[in-house]
Amino acid sequence: MNYGAVGVVMGHELGHAFDDQGRDYDKDGNLAPWWQPTTTRLFQTQMQCLVDQYSAYVMSEEHLNGNLTL
Repeated sequence: MNYGAVGVVMGHELGHAFDDQGRDYDKDGNLAPWWQPTTTRLFQTQMQCLVDQYSAYVMSEEHLNGNLTL
């Protein structure tokens, strides 16, 4: 068994608990946003910073699309 690969997959899936879609589900998997409004605003500000940074990268003479990637 490749424990490194298993760890990568587990970490990736755990990260979904805190992304723009997973944050809308409670501990039982029910659609029930659990973040405070302040937390949501701070998250959106930080995500926009990452989107802007990523969108500035150029690959094969095209800018990457941070909105579609992050």
